[in-house]
Amino acid sequence: MNTIDFILAVHNHQPVGNFDFVVEEAYRNAYRPFLEVLSRHPAVKIALHNSGCLLDWIQDRHPEYLDNLASLVERAQVEVLTGGYYEPILSSIPEADREGQIRKLTRWLRERFGTEPTGLWLTERVWEPSLAGSLARSGVRYTMTDDTHFLAAGVQPDRLWGHYLTEDQGEGVHVFPISKRLRYLIPFREPEETIEFLRGLAQEEPGRVAVLGDDGEKFGVWPGTHKLVYRENWLDRFFALLEQNQDWLRMRFPGEVIEDRPPLGKTYLPTASYDEMMEWALPPEAQKRYRRFREQVERNGRADAVFIRGGFWRNFFARYPESDHINKRMLRVRREALALGEDAAADRERALDLLWSAQCNCAYWHGVFGGLYLPHLREALYERILEAETVVERAGHGDADWSDAERVDFDADGDREVFLRNPELTLVLAPGEGGALQDLSAKQVRAALGNGLTRRPEAYHERIQHAGEAGDGGTRSIHDLLVAKEQGLEAFLHYDRYRRGSLQDHFLRSDTTIESFLAGNYGEEGDFLTGSYEAAIARSDGGQVASLRRTGSVWVQGEARRITVEKRVRLNGRGASFQVDYEIRNEEDREAWLWFAMEWNLAMMAGNSPDHRYRIPGVPEEASALASVGETKEATAASLVDGHRGFSVDLEWSEPATLWRMPVETVSLSESGFERIYQSSTLLPNWRLRLPAGESRRFTLRLAVKEL
Repeated sequence: MNTIDFILAVHNHQPVGNFDFVVEEAYRNAYRPFLEVLSRHPAVKIALHNSGCLLDWIQDRHPEYLDNLASLVERAQVEVLTGGYYEPILSSIPEADREGQIRKLTRWLRERFGTEPTGLWLTERVWEPSLAGSLARSGVRYTMTDDTHFLAAGVQPDRLWGHYLTEDQGEGVHVFPISKRLRYLIPFREPEETIEFLRGLAQEEPGRVAVLGDDGEKFGVWPGTHKLVYRENWLDRFFALLEQNQDWLRMRFPGEVIEDRPPLGKTYLPTASYDEMMEWALPPEAQKRYRRFREQVERNGRADAVFIRGGFWRNFFARYPESDHINKRMLRVRREALALGEDAAADRERALDLLWSAQCNCAYWHGVFGGLYLPHLREALYERILEAETVVERAGHGDADWSDAERVDFDADGDREVFLRNPELTLVLAPGEGGALQDLSAKQVRAALGNGLTRRPEAYHERIQHAGEAGDGGTRSIHDLLVAKEQGLEAFLHYDRYRRGSLQDHFLRSDTTIESFLAGNYGEEGDFLTGSYEAAIARSDGGQVASLRRTGSVWVQGEARRITVEKRVRLNGRGASFQVDYEIRNEEDREAWLWFAMEWNLAMMAGNSPDHRYRIPGVPEEASALASVGETKEATAASLVDGHRGFSVDLEWSEPATLWRMPVETVSLSESGFERIYQSSTLLPNWRLRLPAGESRRFTLRLAVKEL
């Protein structure tokens, strides 16, 4: 009987900012019991990666886990893996941050376990060729990617059972292919099937190396797996079988293999990730076409299906501008931190570490995993960006009053955005996208009030009507689950025709209702909502003013009328408030009747929590949830209260308006099924205007963030 080496690599991670009870549940259901089972099988060896942010949580809450892990490392049962400390997509962050994050986790592991990790867990297995040099310079000798990467590079399927060398600019690293077949076998099929699969590989050719590298959460966190893996003893039985077959099935560390087995050759891997991730990176319609084509090729038994690949991870920044905004805000503050002088070195290092934590990958993308749709994960990144921004600003300005304004295309989208800042607020206006306020960040309470999400179609939305209730069915791969957390979710599949922000200017069609606006199927009679505005910035009375102006068209009784909208945003040198002065002018020589509405979307984190409410005169407490829908006549003010974080957002306007309120709620897919998620609250003060020829209507709005 030929022998085969088997490498089992397990990766544990929880996002920065995840709820404490969620991490605790993962620890109790997966991380702790996995080590307990492993300790009962001394012949089983694994490579183990825990992200730095998870290790921080464990060290604070469950240091006994680290003691148990240290004993397993000491008895040569665990080889620890390094990685980016805060689990970033390494290829999406600057080179210095790649190396810095890896060295930080390596140093932590060395100091805690007395061992020097030489292998790296590659976040989401997202590979770009330049990573080879980054890893080598960071002291990494090997990593793992999916066999998908190797097949796309032209490696034959029977040559996937070993390791390869790759390099960038002469700096090389060993790379192991992770078996997709093993990912789908473990732990979803009986342990004996995995043993037989490995036996078949061994019989085909001696000296092979098979690798499974996958998430530790599949051993207890994914739906149904805790019962399967522990109560039904799947893991105990699997480890027992590995021990019983030691005569031909050898458990090895990756570090051992690269020392005593030569590489199978040199290869250059293309940009890739696992199959599912590359599918998710595509736009929804492209996902559907991709899946249909791939299934057709696979049904026909075509071996060249391996060359069919989906998209590229960075396309999530194009698919979701909100994700891109977080990333580019982080990079902008990073540049400012690096510009601090040596007298502020401590502030610089503090800010950079906060920004590293804001590089945690989970809130930047979405598939079955990926937390882009989870507001608390996006907010956690913003909190760290805003704290870093405050550190940098205090290093530069001290406690003095100050304000600044700048026009800069910070997100490289071709539009020179307007930044307005003072010690308490950062505002980002997008002249090319309706003059919208895309970022409203209150730094004193670390709240990104612009952190909403636009309602977009997803490829899986067409499957919602076929989903059963949560808990149906047995244990299956997470990619095959089809459950819903509540019935009737298809009624909430509303889509927006524009990116949701604030200070967005609508001219509504006469048949618009609050229900049609909520559903996104109302009529727009102007070209202001997504049109381009002229922008200018100027200092004024110790503060800053940004002027945004557009002369466009509004259709009145079937005829286009020239209308000018100008909005001037004034931010003073101190204070968590700003003022917007509006002027709407009729440029025609005849009067115009208009229905104007100003849209505000404020991300308040919870739609139905008792400590998150509206305060609007005339709206009773029982109807004041931030996810409520309603209309208030003759309104001049509204407040949104976050009792949990201890602040309110107060708006008031100079002309009485009809005020509509409604939530922005998305329907998304997670590892536990389809779910409806509150993203933000929409306030829509609206006015019926009669504008005589050549005349204007002016009004003022003020917004203040107040600590409770």
